[in-house]
Amino acid sequence: PEARDLRSRCDDMSSSVLSQRLRELGEAGLVTKNQDDRYELTDIGASLHHALAPLDDWAEEWSAPVDPG
Repeated sequence: PEARDLRSRCDDMSSSVLSQRLRELGEAGLVTKNQDDRYELTDIGASLHHALAPLDDWAEEWSAPVDPG
């Protein structure tokens, strides 16, 4: 996605914060920009995403509101 698409997906965080995060992710080798100026996961970024998916599923399940009844 382009930076503005990412910004809308990130609760409209400031562009300076998003730029800093993308720079950090790039320096870590997790994202890169392609020829179309769009961000994409590198192979290691995709591998990390895949590894963390079960933890995200668990967090979603356990962060759901608890029914007091």
